[in-house]
Amino acid sequence: MDKRIVLSLLLASAATMTACSGGEVKPDADGNYTLSGSAECSFEKEDANYTIFLNVKADKDGNIISVEDAGTQIMEGKDGKYKQAQVLFDELKGKNINTVDEVDAVSGATVSCDGIKSAVKYALSSLKG
Repeated sequence: MDKRIVLSLLLASAATMTACSGGEVKPDADGNYTLSGSAECSFEKEDANYTIFLNVKADKDGNIISVEDAGTQIMEGKDGKYKQAQVLFDELKGKNINTVDEVDAVSGATVSCDGIKSAVKYALSSLKG
């Protein structure tokens, strides 16, 4: 396929992802942090927009222990890509803010995967304060 066509398709379905969220950061009794992050995803081609809400548990060094959905709501019938992308939750374990982008996106769910990574990086960024 022509590279220009591929790029056009990616841009048409890609979208805006803006991280926005966070809060006070305090460690639990084990010295781990539960952080919040979100990212907005838009699929122009599919006429679907949603915001991914995640909770990220990280150790004192900022390494991810777990990633969980924290109430992401997607229109019925438009949630398949996000469900596919949730395999990243396990693949992100052990990563940190500098290595999150090393995790490969799921084919066909790139925008949702990028949204998950953006929300995770935003959550982890609250540890730098």
